[in-house]
Amino acid sequence: MIDNKGRLFGKISVIDIFVIVIISLIIIFGLFRVGSATSISILDIPELITIDFTVADLEPFTLNMLSLNDEAMDNNTNVSFGNVINIRVEELIEYNQNRDGVLVASARPDRHKVTVTSQFMGHLMPNGVWVEGNTYLMGQQVVLRVGYTNIFGMITAIY
Repeated sequence: MIDNKGRLFGKISVIDIFVIVIISLIIIFGLFRVGSATSISILDIPELITIDFTVADLEPFTLNMLSLNDEAMDNNTNVSFGNVINIRVEELIEYNQNRDGVLVASARPDRHKVTVTSQFMGHLMPNGVWVEGNTYLMGQQVVLRVGYTNIFGMITAIY
């Protein structure tokens, strides 16, 4: 099968076959990666997107720093989520066991559950949004810079 010159059946060398297999694997991997990329292109027209960020436990001094029309940005990537159009404040409810071991709901004074809503131009995806070359998904945690403060929120709605 392999002659004294290292050729398979006297025609192709074993090293040539190895190189062809490696190149083929690289091409297959490259095609797989390109095929799994997002289907959004820079030619797609962005649309107005509304996004909600929910903060589960916010202290009053931080809440007082949030204002309508402040710009909301991802603090890590500087991606803009446009201006804040709504700030919904709710009482923070905690669940704790009483002396009998039963879970009871209780309000936590001076703590709030806050939802910050903003609007921006981007591209909706099946489970998230694509903006400025970055993908943000439902349930993703984001350090959000709003005005002069940072809040640690979760994306809870995209519409």
